[in-house]
Amino acid sequence: MIAPAQFLRPRSSTTTSDFLNFLGTMSLHNDPGRTMIIDDVETVKRLSPPQWWKWFRHYSDEDVIFDPDRIFIKPDKPEEYFYDYEEGA
Repeated sequence: MIAPAQFLRPRSSTTTSDFLNFLGTMSLHNDPGRTMIIDDVETVKRLSPPQWWKWFRHYSDEDVIFDPDRIFIKPDKPEEYFYDYEEGA
């Protein structure tokens, strides 16, 4: 077995399964205030999927780890996800 912390890497959230693993692991590992520390924002921005960043902006703005009404998955491509969130919307 591999430690769940492996799923906490934002850049690994390229598929729907990876993203859901990230969210589940984050939910289990976070302190009550749900603090996330990113040491090198530019590297994370460059390596992380754009949909992960939409989720991160939503999480940062509204402190919501997961809103099932904002994630959309194509039935014919279940490992591609779209996170519906725009800053200030």
